[in-house]
Amino acid sequence: MERPDLSELAVGCNVIFVDPVAGQHQAVVTSIFGDPAVNVPCINIVYVNPDETMQDSYGRQIMRQTSLCHRSVNPAYGMYYMMPGDTPNPIKPAYQT
Repeated sequence: MERPDLSELAVGCNVIFVDPVAGQHQAVVTSIFGDPAVNVPCINIVYVNPDETMQDSYGRQIMRQTSLCHRSVNPAYGMYYMMPGDTPNPIKPAYQT
């Protein structure tokens, strides 16, 4: 896979978090581990809890994910981040034995 365009990656920018079951969530970057101009860094993010019943006095509760890899270095169909407009990793069926 060719190197992704991460020129827009910065703390505070919008990314897409893909959860363990391939659900996509709008997220905000809170930390970057490395220089996107040099490597494909891991990041920390925050996003709105998709469960509408999870409310508190501030509104819908937030969720965090840490040490997320970019989709280009994670062959799985979930638990990674991608930039808006990127194509998510394909969902592949489990191997049959």
